[in-house]
Amino acid sequence: MKKVKKSDNNLIGHVDQSEEERDDIRSEHVKIPDDFNSELTLTGKFTKFIFGPKEDGFLVGVLVTADGETVAVGNLVDAQPDKLYTLNGDFVYNEKYGEQYSFHTASVHIPNSAEGIKLFLSSGIIKGVGEKKAAEIVDRFGDKTLDIIKNQSERLLEISGIGNATMNSIAEAVSQELEMAEVYMKLQKFNLGDKIIGRLYREYGSIAADVILENPYTLISDITGVGFKKADEIAEKIGIEKDNPLRVQSGIKHYLTLRNRDGHCFEKYESVISDCSNLITVPREKVEEAIYVLGINGEIKIEENRVYLMKFYESEEYSAAKIVELLQSKNMETGFGVDNLIRHTESEYGIEFSDEQKNGIKESLRSGVSVVTGGPGTGKTTIIRGIINIIKSEGSTLALTAPTGRAAKRISETTGEEAMTIHRLLEYNYSANRDVMYFEKNETNPLKYDVIIVDEASMLDLILLEHLLKAVSLGTKLIFVGDVNQLPSVNVGNVLRDIIDSKAVPCYELKEIFRQAEESAIVVNAHKINMGELPDISNKCNDFFFGRRLNEKDALSEIINLCDGRLEKFFKVENKIMDIQVLTPMKKGRLGSISLNQHLQKALNGRAHKNGEPALKKGDYTYFIGDKVMQIKNNYDMKWVCKSSIATGEGVFNGDIGYVENIDLHNGKMSVVFDGDKYVNYDMEQLEELSLAYAMTIHKSQGSEFPIVVMPVMRIPEMLGTRNLLYTGVTRGKSGVVMVGNPSALQKMIENNNIKNRNSYLATRIKNAYEFFEKKPFKI
Repeated sequence: MKKVKKSDNNLIGHVDQSEEERDDIRSEHVKIPDDFNSELTLTGKFTKFIFGPKEDGFLVGVLVTADGETVAVGNLVDAQPDKLYTLNGDFVYNEKYGEQYSFHTASVHIPNSAEGIKLFLSSGIIKGVGEKKAAEIVDRFGDKTLDIIKNQSERLLEISGIGNATMNSIAEAVSQELEMAEVYMKLQKFNLGDKIIGRLYREYGSIAADVILENPYTLISDITGVGFKKADEIAEKIGIEKDNPLRVQSGIKHYLTLRNRDGHCFEKYESVISDCSNLITVPREKVEEAIYVLGINGEIKIEENRVYLMKFYESEEYSAAKIVELLQSKNMETGFGVDNLIRHTESEYGIEFSDEQKNGIKESLRSGVSVVTGGPGTGKTTIIRGIINIIKSEGSTLALTAPTGRAAKRISETTGEEAMTIHRLLEYNYSANRDVMYFEKNETNPLKYDVIIVDEASMLDLILLEHLLKAVSLGTKLIFVGDVNQLPSVNVGNVLRDIIDSKAVPCYELKEIFRQAEESAIVVNAHKINMGELPDISNKCNDFFFGRRLNEKDALSEIINLCDGRLEKFFKVENKIMDIQVLTPMKKGRLGSISLNQHLQKALNGRAHKNGEPALKKGDYTYFIGDKVMQIKNNYDMKWVCKSSIATGEGVFNGDIGYVENIDLHNGKMSVVFDGDKYVNYDMEQLEELSLAYAMTIHKSQGSEFPIVVMPVMRIPEMLGTRNLLYTGVTRGKSGVVMVGNPSALQKMIENNNIKNRNSYLATRIKNAYEFFEKKPFKI
């Protein structure tokens, strides 16, 4: 085999191949030298991935075998570095990239030769067994090593330096690896990938393949990462008929899950029948039969004309009942009366509340559950400060929380009070073994606070509400604060709107815009948009502008120019990359967040177009030193260190924004700095939790505030281009908002007040439970 040297192939050390280059790599138009015209099987491990692995498994990597190293090209879903694989393929020659090994099948390798076993044992599967110890074991037992380890592990004690603990460790690791390799071999034809097969093995052990062959649809509920589509592909391969009851039942649950992803708690019965009949191509009567069986089995709930997945029905039922029970429970009473405490707070802290704000504070402190809502500049944060000061002056305990890390950080900064995410408040935990999350705080281990304030409550979803309510003790005051006109949660439900619409929970709406806020064109225009009026786009204000561009190409060019200097000079920002944030309605398309990120990266980060710069590729993006990045999921276990103070801690949260400080290509690691001095190290797998952050969707920006916001405003699908989406984006800007696009598209979005109705029965359940309680004491 010919070895590949770095000087022979310009792919080595670079990870920024474009999709066009990927197509070149995969191209069938290759010249195959005469001496490489027969299929060749190679066994080895990948030490570096030059490109990918992509979601479909496509990769270009450096494969190291006993004979040397070569560049291998092919599909291997969830390929793992340093794991031994057997590949089947040919050597090919690509005019652009030179000689490569193109493989068409791959499997985990179970060695049978002494050399192969030595490589297997030293591949890192057994802690403490390196090349030297592996050589000693194989020298003693030869090609029977694996059989002896599996069936006569006590013979390992014959090797100097191996005691009982090491013997058991080796035996367990080898047995597990061999068993898993066997499972992998059986399941590889289903194209599941290492990660999914690993979860299957943890769940079912050696019978994983048998479970799949008996009923592949069990994977959907048991294994994270397997949906109906994948299970259906497997079912088709093993000959399961389309009208098989297991398939139809699974299809119904899949359909309801899709509706949940759109924010709905339930779907109407007739829609389930007709849509599922079309979706899984079976007669209506088969769907009706399956719905009946699912209902009998307790997997779904049929209530009048509503069909729920059971967990969402139970969540609505519990949440409504607990809210009403909190409303009727005896809670903390203020010792000197609310009016006296408000006057004392004004005097003590130099605050002057408006009559509207005083009434909001009174309403909040009189009830077990209450809502304070209002737009920007109406004083929601001032009310929170007032409540905090009153509660503290009474010597009572208080928790300040929000649905996201970014929102929690923001309310903490504006009030001076420690705040945390709801997940952290409830002491979120994760079981890697079962791949599920749970909360330490619950009905049997409740929170012990007199008052809990939930800020940015419009972002609260139904399931998180249920978990919060389970942890709230009777007697605790629960205060929801938020702007009901902003976008609802990206998950199931429309919680804040439903609580308000129930008419059972005291709600105080702030309408007065304060004088300081009135001077902000951002605030004034946001309220105009919310009322269905066109904002002032004359560009005569000093913080709100509209750049007229009639097509996407020109709009993109203008956004890049604005971010690359013009806004920096006009607003005199300290850091144009961190202080200017592009917000967009969409993820895909020319003006979607992916495209904008890629264009802005090239414009704002000089390293992104220099040859030889260290870079790591994951998903849609290639990361370079200096890139602006965002954490896109909560990770409570991620460790960080502050180098200036030598402080350490754990936790990086959804919405946290930082920059890439260093890239270690050799170890596949990337260092990111958050909050100026919080250093976090990411490995390749953890890069899935990051995204470039020059641009983000408006949905992703909820709960955040940025010095300068830039927004493309072009014609988009009606379901996306809504008034509350535009309103949410505008209210993210603190010192400046710049829209770029077509004025007619702006007008169209403002006119589109068709807030996407979500199928939810929570408001009615709260109302009904409250009315029942008024007649008779109520308990859940």
